[in-house]
Amino acid sequence: SSSQLPATADGADVATAPAVNIAIASDEEAPFGLLGVVNSTVVHCATPAALRFHLIVPNARRAPLRSQLERLWPRLHVRTYSLDGGGVRAKIARHLRQSEREPLFASPFRYAVAYLPSLLPAVRRVLFLHTDVLLRADVAPLYASFELAGAPAAAVEDCATPLSALVDTASPALSSFSPSSCALDPAVMLLDLDAWLSLDVPSRVEYWLAQNRRL
Repeated sequence: SSSQLPATADGADVATAPAVNIAIASDEEAPFGLLGVVNSTVVHCATPAALRFHLIVPNARRAPLRSQLERLWPRLHVRTYSLDGGGVRAKIARHLRQSEREPLFASPFRYAVAYLPSLLPAVRRVLFLHTDVLLRADVAPLYASFELAGAPAAAVEDCATPLSALVDTASPALSSFSPSSCALDPAVMLLDLDAWLSLDVPSRVEYWLAQNRRL
């Protein structure tokens, strides 16, 4: 389920700029990271009225967060979503192992990106941002012009983090990957949710969770 912030948009911006869908998932008790992402996105956008924020947060924080955002940005377009949509929370919980209950990784919201087609059924293209991101440029041109060419997602390589730091590269399932291969930075991802769903990425994520205890 979701709720729409009462917002009055700048009609000129809306008329000339296509919508830019941005998804953020967070269960932080103090939403400073989330607010920082929203602020940096709005400040650097030439057409802020085109921004559409889709925020996946705990049910108890949805109404307070909407109120806080409305006070800070009265014209901001925001919808909040529950992780329970489409049974996503139950699916994530089923694939988390007790051995993975480290504080950094225990939150099911960490895996929300894998299930965005279920959480955001009306959205076809979305930019997913992590709460530790601060933008320094307008994301609208990237969102509008970057061609995914049938791929489900685009992300930046993170060569400071080798693949072996994230997964057990000794596993037979990963025998074709070099331990020194660059990982991907999941903090900024442009997603085609139709392709994501067509390729059944959620099931692939669940498979790798089952295969690799360190994911």
